[in-house]
Amino acid sequence: MKSDKPIQPVFTFKFQFKYSLVMVFGSILTSLSFFYFLDQSLGDGYFESLLTLTQFEARLPEHLLWSFAIQLVLILLMTFAIHLFVSHKIAGPVYRYELSLTSILKDDLRFDVRTRQGDQLKSMVHALNDFLEAMRLMYGGIADLRATLDEELAKDNPDPEVIRDRIGQVKAAMGEQHPAFREGAA
Repeated sequence: MKSDKPIQPVFTFKFQFKYSLVMVFGSILTSLSFFYFLDQSLGDGYFESLLTLTQFEARLPEHLLWSFAIQLVLILLMTFAIHLFVSHKIAGPVYRYELSLTSILKDDLRFDVRTRQGDQLKSMVHALNDFLEAMRLMYGGIADLRATLDEELAKDNPDPEVIRDRIGQVKAAMGEQHPAFREGAA
């Protein structure tokens, strides 16, 4: 198996880094909009200053709502992008894994599960491919044993030594794949 961790730490780090960058960008954007809104002179006299502050107080809730709306839109867009990204990098291999298990249940062992560059959960896919290869070898050995048995039983005088040798060969080959077939296993 290539890796013990289904999701690689580099993938997690990159994911968190990108998400953090979007949040920082959203904060900078809203901070700049506040700066633009607040960057006003109060005026030359007392009356102008009072008028500017009154207008500022009246428009402050509107600017707070716009700030909140900008951050909300950025978070929603990022969540949508994350959903797409995660579904392709994580759910894609899980979907292919599920299809493979369904095929195995239907006795179809002719294929290997493939992953794309950058997909996560590769350790699970590699383990399934190793399992499929072991099953192919076991079923191949059983098919060879069946052919030998059919040949010998078709004869008038079957040779029990040929059958015994072939069973030993299949058992030895299966012992390499599965512990239940190893010598000394109960």
